[in-house]
Amino acid sequence: MRAIFIKALADLRRRRLQATVIFLTVLFAMAAGTTAVTLMSQTRDPYQVAFEKQRGAHLQVAFRPNTDPQLIQGTAATIGASAYGGPYPASNIQFRFGDRKFYVDAVGRDNPGGAVEVLNITSGRWPVANDEIVLTRSFSELNKISVGDRLKVTSVAQTPTLTVVGEVVDIDEGSADLS
Repeated sequence: MRAIFIKALADLRRRRLQATVIFLTVLFAMAAGTTAVTLMSQTRDPYQVAFEKQRGAHLQVAFRPNTDPQLIQGTAATIGASAYGGPYPASNIQFRFGDRKFYVDAVGRDNPGGAVEVLNITSGRWPVANDEIVLTRSFSELNKISVGDRLKVTSVAQTPTLTVVGEVVDIDEGSADLS
């Protein structure tokens, strides 16, 4: 066995350039392979990660207000859904903030969690009274509405005022940044 090592070392000393080139080629090939495997195992689609974290919905279904509640309850089984949320009441509302008017689709939810479509509260808290509302972070930032601001609802005769008590991030905002 010792004779083989002596012969191998003698050949390497005799052919230094070839030995160096082969050594560097093998070293770089292994480094490139290790880097590729590491990158493939560590990187994932950021939207998919966010989708899994918030248990995003694959399908959203809207029903007319006069739809039979039994039909609504049986929909998940009919379409073969593994999990579902709601039904949540939804309404189009118009409100005024400062000198600007906004039209939004308001969805009534009793909490930010659930089997699907988890809402992450980024600032403030979840509403506990009828005159409180949370807005998506993207809508708040776009329209410069902050927690504590008051919104005057103009789409109903009573013109109630809603206080913004929180901002949430949901998977439908189109961003994988869920911080």
